[in-house]
Amino acid sequence: MIVNVIVPLALNEPFSYETDYDLDIGDLVIVPFGNKDFIGLVIDINVKIKEGIKLKKVKEVLDLPPLKQELIDFIKWTADYNSIPLGNVLKMVINPVSFLKNKVEKYYCLSMDYAETPLTPLIRG
Repeated sequence: MIVNVIVPLALNEPFSYETDYDLDIGDLVIVPFGNKDFIGLVIDINVKIKEGIKLKKVKEVLDLPPLKQELIDFIKWTADYNSIPLGNVLKMVINPVSFLKNKVEKYYCLSMDYAETPLTPLIRG
């Protein structure tokens, strides 16, 4: 299956990706774009493209409910009304999803005996 995906970059056109997943319009997926992976929004499925074009594959489907068609229409309307790229509006909509990425907490210790000192967050009393 070939799907069109919007990526949260300053781009106004979707990009086509090949997938083996059973996707619906509104699904959030991880797709390669350049040398990075991005969260993208599926806006069209069963897309027809010219033969001989090599497509990248969807890497992963996020375990989230799909965006409703009303929200997708609102994203398109907002981009059109404000004359800004579709990807920029998508970035504002899915930004809260970024917390799903693995976050790394860093702790700093000023003691040289760091192996014996447990590293815990600062507790203010």
